[in-house]
Amino acid sequence: DPLFYYAYYTSWALLFATLYATISTYNTINLPEQTNGLVQGRTKYTWVVFNIAIFSQCLATIIFWAIVYDWETPLSYLDVATHGGVFAAILVDGMFVSRIPLRWMHFWLDWGLLALYLIWTVIHGPLVLDLGNPNSMDTDDDTNDDGIYAALSWQEDNIKSSLTLVLIVGLIVAPVVFGLLRTVSISFCGWDRRRYLKKSDADVELGSYKSMQK
Repeated sequence: DPLFYYAYYTSWALLFATLYATISTYNTINLPEQTNGLVQGRTKYTWVVFNIAIFSQCLATIIFWAIVYDWETPLSYLDVATHGGVFAAILVDGMFVSRIPLRWMHFWLDWGLLALYLIWTVIHGPLVLDLGNPNSMDTDDDTNDDGIYAALSWQEDNIKSSLTLVLIVGLIVAPVVFGLLRTVSISFCGWDRRRYLKKSDADVELGSYKSMQK
């Protein structure tokens, strides 16, 4: 079922990556304006979308290769492109070309999306709606293939392991992933050359500039 692919976290990550790529392309054609050195609306929106896109892409890539992918099956181009290729493209464009910063104060956006997705897996599973997985489910009650992910099926014999996985990903993996991405942002993208001005600082600079012109 093609529509069911939107149930996967990878698809959510791809949606934000596509949105960021679209906005980034538009910004290249039509540069956003800045007033007095302050970041304006469209730039802020771009930063927010990039924040979510780069985090979700990185997390989806790590989780896929660490838990989801069956290493006994042949590797496909789609597996690599959607779990590494898109992440690399977004990383290069956002950090090395556009030099978009990542800050801990914005981590709640990424964690919030992840929390929404984890709630969705519970709603989808047998505890609430029991929708099943048309791409992998069978009639064998001994398998956990009715969930979106086998490791997160929320079936009766899998609730404790599903909850453990949620806690590990949400409280440990997610902050570590964001911390690593922020380290890349600081260390390799010339963060010291970026200028961040508060409104009061910008007013002072603008006032000094006007005084020099008199």
